[in-house]
Amino acid sequence: MSLWVKICGTTSLDDARLAVEAGADAVGFVFAASPRRMTVDQVAAIVPRLPATVEKIGVFVDAALEEMAAAVEGCGLTGVQLHFAAARELTARLRAQLGPGKRILRVVHYRTGAAAETAALALDTNVDAMLVDSRTAAAVGGTGVTFDWEEARSGLFGKTGGRK
Repeated sequence: MSLWVKICGTTSLDDARLAVEAGADAVGFVFAASPRRMTVDQVAAIVPRLPATVEKIGVFVDAALEEMAAAVEGCGLTGVQLHFAAARELTARLRAQLGPGKRILRVVHYRTGAAAETAALALDTNVDAMLVDSRTAAAVGGTGVTFDWEEARSGLFGKTGGRK
């Protein structure tokens, strides 16, 4: 299994270029309530100035299909990150709208004792990858709060570390 690195919360061209120079495979632009929130116009000014080899991911919380599709098209994004409990119906509609060439990432918020519930999300065939994150009462992600990685690894992916 190879490591794929996405630097999230990008707010400027300089930040995006620094992430690319540091070896990031992708940069993330937040389209949700956050101190790092970006607009479609701001992201559209950055994306064309980045290497084609770097993925450009829009991060969304509780967003409608239309909002995500408009941002992908308007900014030239290569994918979306669903940082919320999106129903399979939404991921299926999003896949149909975006096509197979765009990446759909899903974030799961790991909680001790909820590995089976979380692992069920991995079965959504419309999702290309899952990111495991922690959350707090004040923030849905990017908190820096560490969870028990070993428990998550064995509970979510079995003893081998691969997808179930």
